[in-house]
Amino acid sequence: MVRMNLALISLLLFSGLLSAKSFSSLNSKECVSVGFKAESEGYKNIHLLVVNKSKDYDSIPLRLEVVIGGEKMLDFHTLAETINEDLKTLYLYEGDSITVNLFIQSNKEISINKVKGNLKVNDPMVLKSDASKTSKSFIGNYWDVKQSTIFRAEKFDTIPQIARFNVHFDKNYGFDKFHYQINVMSPDSSFYSVEGSQTVNKDGFITLEEKTFDLLQEVGVSKTGKYIIEIVPLMGIQRINGIKSVGYQLVNVLD
Repeated sequence: MVRMNLALISLLLFSGLLSAKSFSSLNSKECVSVGFKAESEGYKNIHLLVVNKSKDYDSIPLRLEVVIGGEKMLDFHTLAETINEDLKTLYLYEGDSITVNLFIQSNKEISINKVKGNLKVNDPMVLKSDASKTSKSFIGNYWDVKQSTIFRAEKFDTIPQIARFNVHFDKNYGFDKFHYQINVMSPDSSFYSVEGSQTVNKDGFITLEEKTFDLLQEVGVSKTGKYIIEIVPLMGIQRINGIKSVGYQLVNVLD
């Protein structure tokens, strides 16, 4: 009985180490890495606590890699003295396995000692909610194509209007363009779909700044009743990093 209890304790300790890692240095080539497998569907936080005690570096650029099902998302952060925050919140499906890697962001091989911290995957304490009918915020700043991005717009008059759509990108959006599809079901149950493309990084490189764009495609709203509008990213991957929110507004045609 004692041996079984010891084995169980060892297994629990080992399992805990998979989702948390303490470190006393950082490197640009060798990462601090943790792994996690979701036993149920829900949110998980990637939390980083790190203190910079190096006298040679007062600002350290960091790269966080999150790998889920073969897809990789990159986030960039800067360590001055201390970071103690949730760097990303992920919505995981049952059975999803993730790997989180933390590097110094540099093309050269750099190793910095006297940088102590802990990287872990844990349960979120509080989740924000967005009750807006015209906007959806993505917790964790990434768009999972499995997430519902359906808007229901009800029109009570016959004044011709159009629906204009906007997408808010953050500094970690890693593409120069955003490709999308808009599906519309009108009050008379007729359906149509349009596709479009929005240039996000016009300079040909990542500028590491937040941007909001109005999509070029617009949807006519003229009949009274309820419209069901869905926006779908067409990026060839399930999770698109660096998108904070998507929304729409109704505008009179003559405005």
